Amino acid sequence: MLTYEEARKLLGTRESKKLARNTWLREEKGNMVIRFWETDVIVIDPKNEYTLNSGGYKTFTTKDRLNTFSPANVGQDKGLWYVYNYMHDKPKVLFADGIRVDSSGKVLSGQGDDTMPKLMRKVDRMVSKYIAGYAAYVMKNGLEEDTRGDCFGCCMKDVTGEVTEGMGYDHYLSHFAEKYYVPSILLKAVEEMGYGNPGIVWGMMKHGIAQGREPYDLKRVLRRFFRTRKQGIVEELARRAN
Repeated sequence: MLTYEEARKLLGTRESKKLARNTWLREEKGNMVIRFWETDVIVIDPKNEYTLNSGGYKTFTTKDRLNTFSPANVGQDKGLWYVYNYMHDKPKVLFADGIRVDSSGKVLSGQGDDTMPKLMRKVDRMVSKYIAGYAAYVMKNGLEEDTRGDCFGCCMKDVTGEVTEGMGYDHYLSHFAEKYYVPSILLKAVEEMGYGNPGIVWGMMKHGIAQGREPYDLKRVLRRFFRTRKQGIVEELARRAN
């Protein structure tokens, strides 16, 4: 945790101060601001009240920065982020960008919509149906590698290795509805699993499908792919509902 006074002293007369990898401290309009990549993840005001923001990137590293440099205890349960308040009335409060906490970690305002867990279950069903359909599609049609005709959003990659969605999450909902089984989703899912040689895994999957055997890894990598994007998809579904 970094207080306003500690941040002010740490910054000194400099314009910015590096706190961790790709994480910088600066002053803006009298507040102390912690920026991770291109997102101001924490804003600390002079009263030591903290405004938290993921920028839509619900990643492990973003969560680590929030927990390290603010008093909030941000954790994940069934794919959703929560701010845990063990010492206060509500044990946990749904996280939302712009949520504010005091110096003890108590949520002051900006908590997430309570309908989100229900929407999460809906997205779980949509994802499960899509993955089952994807497996059936490639078993019938083979494993494609040409992504030139794919959804542009699915083809985008982040060179940092972080799971980001520059075009948002709405295109996934479209794929679910249209049963659009784009090759780039599976390619990215394999790459994000952290295999030492994703090309070998891809080749083994392709060979198994050609032999009429559904590869074990196919559904597993897709489940992990959508698990890292689940909260973003749920939030997009909530925006559509409103």
